Amino acid sequence: MGNLYLLQFFKTVSSSWKKQYIKRYIAISGVFGGSVKSIRALVSGEIESIPRVFVDPDEVRSFQRTFQSIYWLLPKKQLWGKHEEIVFTPERNYTVYDFGKLLEDAGFPIGKRHSKDS
Repeated sequence: MGNLYLLQFFKTVSSSWKKQYIKRYIAISGVFGGSVKSIRALVSGEIESIPRVFVDPDEVRSFQRTFQSIYWLLPKKQLWGKHEEIVFTPERNYTVYDFGKLLEDAGFPIGKRHSKDS
């Protein structure tokens, strides 16, 4: 996330400021194109490697859905084909153009409003 915040900061300062204070900027592992993990967090709760006996993914999901920054991390439409599926379920598969429907199907219709700009 640091790279995204820094990018936003760079947009707010003048070229002369950057020239004076920034010699080089190298983004390492920046998620400029988004991350599929953000989809998992919104749909089912991302708990990484924490055993489910310690953490309930549904509770984590409710909490993660409140993070405004998670919508910045949705995969960007410019990098995926219109018909390239990235979420697979027994009922239906979804593309980056289907985030609204995916969130609605996951019981989070309000998320559709937040995902429009991804």
